[in-house]
Amino acid sequence: MGFNMNFRFILLILFINIKLFLSASCKKNDKISNKECFNDILIFNKTTYRAGHSAQNKKGDFILQFSKDSEEGNRLFYGLNKYGRNYFSNESPTKEIILTGKSNIIARYESMNAFIALKNDTNKNKEYFLSISTYSCFIEIYDFTKEIIEFDTIYNSNYLGNQIFSFKFELLEIIYENMVTYYLIFCHS
Repeated sequence: MGFNMNFRFILLILFINIKLFLSASCKKNDKISNKECFNDILIFNKTTYRAGHSAQNKKGDFILQFSKDSEEGNRLFYGLNKYGRNYFSNESPTKEIILTGKSNIIARYESMNAFIALKNDTNKNKEYFLSISTYSCFIEIYDFTKEIIEFDTIYNSNYLGNQIFSFKFELLEIIYENMVTYYLIFCHS
């Protein structure tokens, strides 16, 4: 029994020293190409993407949206669940879709993203991913609960008589009298 405890203690000390050595080597060589310090690096170089904003749902799942830097409707989503595991099916970190908008407008520029619920779902039993882009006022909503992502889009260049032109704007959520209501706060051109 004493040998077993000593062996465990020696392994623990060895593990701590290896960890300290790797930590020190990371400080000396902090380049992202250092595979001893950085692993599981995702590089998105198949297409030129514009980084969007991220959102987190009530369960703690995290989604980050990218769009192709062009007038096309390519979207790339990066997702992690609340445990830090890949969000999408088959343990994939990303999911790519191509939008088929109801208008000829499918490009997305700067946007605000949030998880939202339907007005009668105050407990947020089912949340949808909402993306509202600036300049062209292109709105996207996604249902990530299905194997094949369902989505809908709307292009509204005149939102309540004004074009959204803010590069930073807010979506506020209020639950009042058992109804979820969202307020979009922006400047117009």
